[in-house]
Formats: sequence, C-alpha cells, structure tokens
Amino acid sequence: AEKFRNGGDLSVIDASDIPDLVPAIAVMMSFWKKPCRIINCERLRIKECDRIAVPAQELSKVGVRCDEHDDGLTIHGDPALASRLHSLDGIAFSAHGDHRIAMSLALLELRGGRLTLDDPSCVSKSFPNFWECWGQVRV
Repeated sequence: AEKFRNGGDLSVIDASDIPDLVPAIAVMMSFWKKPCRIINCERLRIKECDRIAVPAQELSKVGVRCDEHDDGLTIHGDPALASRLHSLDGIAFSAHGDHRIAMSLALLELRGGRLTLDDPSCVSKSFPNFWECWGQVRV
C-alpha cells in the first residue's frame, strides 16, 4: 500500500507501520511548504503521553498550527519557521515524560537555537546517551 502521497495541496503519510516516528515526522513536516496529514496512528493516544495531542501542543509554541484528528493530525507547514528558530530562547518545551517527544523536539535545533526541555532525562528509557550523541549531530 502507498504510505506517502504528495499531491495537490496536501501530503498524506500513512503511519500505520511507523507509529513511533509520528512525533519526529510532525516536527520535520513543520518546515514543509504545505499541510501534511498523518493518518492511521490512533493508538498513539495511549502511549506515555498522547503522541497526537502533544506534538500539536508543543509545535504551537513556535507558531506551527496542527489540527488533531481521531486517527492522527495535520501539520500546517511553514517554510519560514526555520528563520524564526535562530533562537529558541525563552520557549519552555515539555517532553510530557515521553522519550520520543523529547528526542523529536530536539530536531528543532537543526534549524537553530538550543532547546529548553523540562525533562531531558526521560530519553533514558530508550536512548540513555541521546543528548551526548545529539551534541555531535547538532554542531
């Protein structure tokens, strides 16, 4: 089955086989030039946190609009976001106690600034030395 459709005014990603990637995809699609609808990931609502609602909530802190749906979300990408992220100072992000949320929000640093996260140690559940490795990537 087709997992990614990029046509017209909306890109669609079927996340049924890749639900753990949804928070990271949401962050990356925040920079996309058009809306992206992530579908078939309703089970994310019952993980360590609601992995549909939380990316939408956290991305709103940098001005990205996300619409929640029962089975996923739509991210309204903003190519100008990169220019606004030269400084993440003053934005307090929350990992909501979820390792995947913490690691996905780190992707914002690829476009500038340093992330302020309430609980960076939550990554220890799956990747204890994530921040050390991340420090080498984001340089």
